Amino acid sequence: MQQSQLLIALWDGEPSVAKDGTQEIVSFAGGIGRPVIWIHSKTGAIQILNEPALKRIQQTHDQELNFLNGLSDMGETLLTDSPAELARAWLQKLDKNASRFAPQVRRLSSIPIMYTAAAAFSSGAGLQMPHSKVWLGIGTALGITAAAIPIVLRLSQRQTRWARTRTAAEVCRSVLALWDSPDEYQVIGPEIIPELAGALRSLKLLRALDGSRSEMALDEFKRRYRLERISQQLQYFSTHAVQSGSEARNYRIASCLCIGLAILISMWLFVDGKELAIAHSFVGKRGLAVAVSALFQLATISGAFLIVKDCKRRQWRYRELHNCLKEWDSELSALRTWTTVMNVTCRVERALLVELLEWRFLVRNVKLTRK
Repeated sequence: MQQSQLLIALWDGEPSVAKDGTQEIVSFAGGIGRPVIWIHSKTGAIQILNEPALKRIQQTHDQELNFLNGLSDMGETLLTDSPAELARAWLQKLDKNASRFAPQVRRLSSIPIMYTAAAAFSSGAGLQMPHSKVWLGIGTALGITAAAIPIVLRLSQRQTRWARTRTAAEVCRSVLALWDSPDEYQVIGPEIIPELAGALRSLKLLRALDGSRSEMALDEFKRRYRLERISQQLQYFSTHAVQSGSEARNYRIASCLCIGLAILISMWLFVDGKELAIAHSFVGKRGLAVAVSALFQLATISGAFLIVKDCKRRQWRYRELHNCLKEWDSELSALRTWTTVMNVTCRVERALLVELLEWRFLVRNVKLTRK
């Protein structure tokens, strides 16, 4: 009762004969501030007890669930209105929206780095080109633009939007993976991701209402889970580990070349500018221009290093999860009881959802959008 928001009581209004009867439960619910909808078992009359508490519940909105439900349907259509089909359609909706958001975030995040590189080039070119003030002005404008782009394009909000959507999609995928198991879904709960408490309750309710869900044989459940969950994830992690490693290698080579070239150019400009300063009494100005160019170069290099580090991190994580999944897949093939099978599947699901802990902190640190 303490974990419920509302009590619906079918009661004749008479005192309870036995201990912990309906009267005691209704009284207890009212005592802890829960609203009670009392349906008289003889007359059918409906009475609401503690109505102010019911109004408070009605006024409470799950902002995260409203946000997820408000996403584009992406052309998804329901074939049937069964609970399982509703859950699958919701997963497809979340998955497609998250996939649509992710490329935008990655592409937009690279724009400030390119502008910073252009600012470094323009500032350095101003030392040797005619109209040096114009080149330095262009470099400064590009640098200011690079700093303003994340704010103007709302990169932080876009990344948060992607993280919220992807988190919900993966939780829904995990619930569906264990949809036909005999046990209640206990892989992850609102104590881990409180923002998705409403979504988890909705998915659990759909699963409980699924009358077509019959008790599946253990061997059939294992076969489906290994094929539809583990095999797909093994393929995903294997492909993306190779891709992330290739990206990290290419970014590292490009970064090293740029670093070497930037150092050589900065040294040459500094030495050349110093000689010209002595010859033409142009003290300090060329050194300042070199410093501006060098700072822009350092900013560009730092951004490139962050990209390389992120690629390597993803590569290591994909490889680690790939190896763990192979080991757990071998375990599943040998297990013969529901208890042991569910222990391993829960371990698999928790490992696949481990990144949700990182995404949770990202989401929690940004105020949810109110509609």
